Amino acid sequence: MSIINRIREGLKKTREILFTDIRDLIKRKNVENISPDFWDQLEEKLIIADVGVNITKHIVNILKNATKKKDQSSIWQEIEKELVSLLEIPYIYDQKYFPLRNPLEGYPLVIMVVGVNGTGKTSFIAKLANYYKTMGLSVILGAGDTYRSAAIEQLSHWAEKLSIPIVKQNIGADSAAVAYDTVNSAISKNIDIAIIDTAGRMHNKNNLIQELQKIQRVIKKHHVEMPQEKILILDATYGQNSIQQTKVFAEAINITSVCVTKMDTSFKAGFVFSITSTLGVPIKFITFGEKLEDIQPFNPRDFVRNLLED
Repeated sequence: MSIINRIREGLKKTREILFTDIRDLIKRKNVENISPDFWDQLEEKLIIADVGVNITKHIVNILKNATKKKDQSSIWQEIEKELVSLLEIPYIYDQKYFPLRNPLEGYPLVIMVVGVNGTGKTSFIAKLANYYKTMGLSVILGAGDTYRSAAIEQLSHWAEKLSIPIVKQNIGADSAAVAYDTVNSAISKNIDIAIIDTAGRMHNKNNLIQELQKIQRVIKKHHVEMPQEKILILDATYGQNSIQQTKVFAEAINITSVCVTKMDTSFKAGFVFSITSTLGVPIKFITFGEKLEDIQPFNPRDFVRNLLED
């Protein structure tokens, strides 16, 4: 199965619960006579798909305006255009590191990965490392979540499987020291990309914020513009609740982008439409399966088309 087909299959649950009604709406011959009950039911389904109240009202208004047109193709174009606009945030990227960016000539791209424990951070790091390795780039991992032995073990497993180096210490070690050593190793060995895992312990907000800020400060000792990318991991199965958790990370560091994980297991993928408006940062990756290859740069237009098409 191709990547496009796997993404489409992964969005099946959201497409069925949400956009089946939109397709049926467009196919009606007499759309101007749609009852108020239909719009109420559509709003309810949008909420169930975790689109969010404000975005739901916006999408319903888009549909109401679009259905005033007589030509079905014009209606589809209008809807697609408006939905894509909700997801698009322009950003600069380097072709070498697409969709990420490294403005520092002669330095590795340092990626700090943050998110709540259980969102799929470790799996994302493995998939991201494999993504860049298949592009011919060298990668090193930093096991910065030193509070969970499982996190260190899992990352070590992926490093071995991918045949890439990893910097790690024992559980309870200083995670900032791990991050510093990882970047130092990447610089000394001319490695292209350093990916650093971090803890996501939500039960102690203040400690987590201080720890993330410390990691960032320590990395900046190598260069003030490091880490160049700070990726927030959001779990699609959490829906809107996932976005609520992001405030902690936004307080700690300036997030540069988002990855949405587990797109294949959720009917709440509608929450994606709220991410850009809530966080003001672009979605750059999505993951949608268990395989290392199940990662893809996020394309708003492809995402919307995979939701709208039969």
